[in-house]
Amino acid sequence: MRILFVIPHYYGPGPIQYGSTDVSQRKRRAESLQTCIASLHQQFGQRQYLLLHDGQARNVNQQNINMLDIVICVTGTHHLLDDLVLPQDSFRTHSCELEDPRFLGFTTYDVYRESVDKYDWYCYLEDDVVINDPLFFYKLDLFYTTVADARYLLQPSRFELGAVSEPGKTYIDGPLWADSAKFMKELRLPGCKDEIRIPFGEFSFRMTPAENPHSGCFFLTPAHLLHMLEQPWYGESAVGYAGPLESAATMYIMTLFHVFKPADECISFLEVHHNYQKYVKDQIYAKTN
Repeated sequence: MRILFVIPHYYGPGPIQYGSTDVSQRKRRAESLQTCIASLHQQFGQRQYLLLHDGQARNVNQQNINMLDIVICVTGTHHLLDDLVLPQDSFRTHSCELEDPRFLGFTTYDVYRESVDKYDWYCYLEDDVVINDPLFFYKLDLFYTTVADARYLLQPSRFELGAVSEPGKTYIDGPLWADSAKFMKELRLPGCKDEIRIPFGEFSFRMTPAENPHSGCFFLTPAHLLHMLEQPWYGESAVGYAGPLESAATMYIMTLFHVFKPADECISFLEVHHNYQKYVKDQIYAKTN
């Protein structure tokens, strides 16, 4: 497969406190970005080997090796690319000048427009999202083969890990508020299914309309991207889901598609790791144990 990953990345002062504007966390933020990029190569790229007894190695996983193009969107010198320890061909850079860095995510849509018909997947990742599932795109493909309708979009569940002292795992994108299910149902496009079951070996997994469409990422087929490009407002900074940072990842998809996620009982079927402990504190485990 040919896969395009576009990652907006910013580090520096900002009008609102995010992880990217916490200038005391330079090392931590650089590690998050490096892990984000490295995970893509490790799970889907060509640098996969089997160590032999003589100290040599041979390439493996040819069935799951893809052509990756990773683009990091930055503005000015407000980035940590010089802090990364990665091969030079690990990514390329898309630079722009912005007055408000919170809108950096919307510049990714320029990259998608320039890349039409060149890839099998068009992906958006916030710079602290990590994928650790080599079957990730296989599962997405199962969903789209099952539903056979380009109006549907499957989002992964995003989780954070607890501290070493409390080895828990918490999915962080729950309902937006108490009546969010009603709100999302009203927002849903007409004709949306109540559930979609994906066959996977001897089992089937239930996907349901997302109570919260945000995952800090999305993964588009060429049909999804073409539908986006048909919209007269494509490329505009459409803010309507929380702030500009969140809207860049979510407004377009929630406006144009039936957004689904794995149901609670199989929430780990498709997941990504938010590699920055922002929402989960140890207290959450004390309350639920």
